[in-house]
Amino acid sequence: NILFPGIFTLGIDTFTILLLVITGFGIIYKHESSIIIPKYPLENHPGKFPEVTLKRAFGGFSVNAVLVVSSGIWLTSTGDEIALLTGLGRTFIGSTVVALITSFPEIVTSIAAIRSGSPDMAIGNIFGSNLFNLCLIPTTDIVFVKGNMLSAVSQNHIITALLGVVLVFMAYRGLTNQKISTVFGMKYISIAMIALYFTATYILFRLR
Repeated sequence: NILFPGIFTLGIDTFTILLLVITGFGIIYKHESSIIIPKYPLENHPGKFPEVTLKRAFGGFSVNAVLVVSSGIWLTSTGDEIALLTGLGRTFIGSTVVALITSFPEIVTSIAAIRSGSPDMAIGNIFGSNLFNLCLIPTTDIVFVKGNMLSAVSQNHIITALLGVVLVFMAYRGLTNQKISTVFGMKYISIAMIALYFTATYILFRLR
């Protein structure tokens, strides 16, 4: 059933997501632009890797981006075969195995950013990836010509969506409350996020 009337092939719900994400990026850009930071010419910018030129950095970035996109296309078809052959279902495989593999670039990038002393880059990568992934909902809804895509998928995705909302809220609490107790160097809220993720994964497994 179509839960929301559509705008062409784009559901109003996914259209709203697109508007909210664009608005959010605009707010982030405006906030960052208001922060006064030193201005350097590109050739004199005190980078952490002076041996890497801007041209070389863009070249390496582009090559790796092409590799990631190519791998993603192949990963989709193989993930679908795994779901069918194992009987675990597309919802479970897509929400766990495929999601984990496609998140490896974010994991590596975030760890590298932390090790190079750029925690803001790491957190920005994590939250920014989530925002961009939400943009994929209206993008795929446009391609899905049979109506509203969100009305045609398994209702089990509601669990994943709710989990994402709760985890983002918990991360928000961790960012705004710097006095949260820690254990083994980790905030209790981080440990709770890990436990909640595996609990929701188990629920998805049971509902497959």
